[in-house]
Amino acid sequence: MNVPVAARVAESTAVLFDLDGVLVPTARLHMAAWQRLFDECFAERGLEPAYGDRDYYALVDGRPRYDGVDAVLRSRGLELPSGAAGDDKQAGTVCGLG
Repeated sequence: MNVPVAARVAESTAVLFDLDGVLVPTARLHMAAWQRLFDECFAERGLEPAYGDRDYYALVDGRPRYDGVDAVLRSRGLELPSGAAGDDKQAGTVCGLG
């Protein structure tokens, strides 16, 4: 059945928004994904120290995606161009990594 969204919302008794980390513990998944990204990025560029949980909480958690990527890279002395949202990882940009 193809019922318009507005009709389904109007018939609802409650609507939940932005539950990331509220009902589903997504922080562990986010942390693992960022760990993988930065492990690869740091290895390719010889950056140290290794990325860890402290970096996640201090530099990534709660920030918009590209701001977090930029903060982590700058914490290791690396500045990349911002790029554009459509960039892929090989573009060498903050958006590409994000």
